[in-house]
Amino acid sequence: MGLRNLTMQLINLFSGILCARFRSVAIFPLPGPVKAEENLTRFIFESNTTKKNQLKTQSFRPRKIDKQLSVYRTGNLSREIILRIGHCFIEKRRLDGKLLLGMVDLPANAISQVNQGIFLKRTLLPHPRHANIHFPPNNSPVDNERWNSIAKALIEKSNKPSFISTSE
Repeated sequence: MGLRNLTMQLINLFSGILCARFRSVAIFPLPGPVKAEENLTRFIFESNTTKKNQLKTQSFRPRKIDKQLSVYRTGNLSREIILRIGHCFIEKRRLDGKLLLGMVDLPANAISQVNQGIFLKRTLLPHPRHANIHFPPNNSPVDNERWNSIAKALIEKSNKPSFISTSE
């Protein structure tokens, strides 16, 4: 990781913390690795990832560049606090300017139940409650189908998505 990239991550972290501080957002990390009984939240920014309030596989497909899917450890947090994390630590820093449309919850144990080479790893950036679901490489059409299969399995294990109104 280059010095510029690290500097930008630190600036983003501190700007998120300032936003959170003034909005009373839980910014403290949970200790240790992600536990199977924890709740994870995936934030939704793309309208093309849902259809008639149902998730499409795109909502649980990882970024192509690093093969990771961003989630947040949100157990024991209220919906209001979870939305504030989404607004302060993700929406405000998106380069494409997309707004937070909703969120979907997933039990952490779904990762091990789905298996297929995916695993969950805690990170502290961009937020202390952040984690990534790591996907296997995608180097061929067969791998692409595998990613779709994993995404469908995660959707089946997740709760119904919760969409936010423009007033929240």
